[in-house]
Amino acid sequence: MGITTSAVPHNIPRSPDGGGTRHRGDILVAVSGGEDVSPAWTAGRLLGNQFGVPVRIVSAVDPAEDYASLSNISEMAAGLEKSLRAMRDADIRRRLRDIGFRLEPSEVDVLAGSPAHALETVARERRAQLIVMGRRKHRLVGRILGGETAFRTLRAARLPVLTTGSAWNALPGTIVVAMDFSAASVAAAQCALDMAAEGATVHLVHVWMRSDSTHPAHSRSNFIYESSLPERFGRAGRALRVPGGATLRNVVLTGKPVEELVSFAEELGADLIASGTRGAVLFDRLIIGSVANGLLRSTTCAVLVVPAAPTAESERLEQIVAGRVLSSGPEEWTALLEAFSARNQARRSVLEVDDPAVGAQIQQRGYFFRGATYDPREGSVQLMFGARDRSAVHLTRSIHNPRQIAIRPADLGSEEVLRVAHGTGHTLLSFLP
Repeated sequence: MGITTSAVPHNIPRSPDGGGTRHRGDILVAVSGGEDVSPAWTAGRLLGNQFGVPVRIVSAVDPAEDYASLSNISEMAAGLEKSLRAMRDADIRRRLRDIGFRLEPSEVDVLAGSPAHALETVARERRAQLIVMGRRKHRLVGRILGGETAFRTLRAARLPVLTTGSAWNALPGTIVVAMDFSAASVAAAQCALDMAAEGATVHLVHVWMRSDSTHPAHSRSNFIYESSLPERFGRAGRALRVPGGATLRNVVLTGKPVEELVSFAEELGADLIASGTRGAVLFDRLIIGSVANGLLRSTTCAVLVVPAAPTAESERLEQIVAGRVLSSGPEEWTALLEAFSARNQARRSVLEVDDPAVGAQIQQRGYFFRGATYDPREGSVQLMFGARDRSAVHLTRSIHNPRQIAIRPADLGSEEVLRVAHGTGHTLLSFLP
């Protein structure tokens, strides 16, 4: 059961530049055959007006792969594809006319292939900033399939995806954000704030599992972690551009994240739940479980899922949220890594590589850290790991041409983290308790 342990409202004035981001790309509304188009279309139009950008409908048809695979009837396959696209286009326009909208010819794109591929193609061409799609209601299977489609779209287009449970008659005024104090969750909060109604209340909700053990060590761990939360909320709030009149509320719940977030949102009658994902959609879903994926499967409320920000923006957010990051130039990297190695040698570690091209991947988990070095001649960082017997190095990770080496010091409730930025991504070395 979730317990609200703190809920501190505070108004933050709009920043001098007007607050919010400068929105430039189109908003894409994804529509499938036979689907009620009004919820996604209404939400898309509201947000298009909010951001001052065009709204386009995108749909996809399957041109029957069996026909396309037979060369002697390739013309028939091409004709079938053309017919299917024309029928889908006419169907979308008819359904929108039924609810009072007439679209220009250029406002609808119907492509052949999977929905995720179609959206990726149009998003790239139009430099889109957001994808809006509807979600089947009431049936569990429909919600699950809707969630899977949203995640395939998120992985392909790498854009925020908003799934609507029902038609929006106004911009969201009550918003719940899943806040784990990562750069991704802060990015999700910012995206939600940008689409919020004037005077909206945005609840930054952190859910954690309190130990029920009465052992003094566990009690102290609970106390240390809980004591760290006010400052973490403060740092997250300082990283956000909050529109004038909007209110942030900091909320702490205990229990299972998805269950507590859904329950809290339903009690509030929230219009929107927002969650970040670090970009490794497949990994998150299959290995560690994704809060965002769980929300899509568990609620009929509108859900906004925001992928990891570009590297430079993620680095900026991480530095703000972490509070302080010790960084240095190449002339100091050797000494920095030697000191880091001395503090953390023989600790059980987790090595993760996060790159926008492939997402986040765990390279190893549980190996004992042996040390880290920087070779200025080769311009590379070497991270070395071994087994429990500490007799030898069993795994080495070489990172060539690092752009930045930074250390997030141990804080209340958190462990020290080494971050090496390279190319368009970064490698993270953290430690198990």
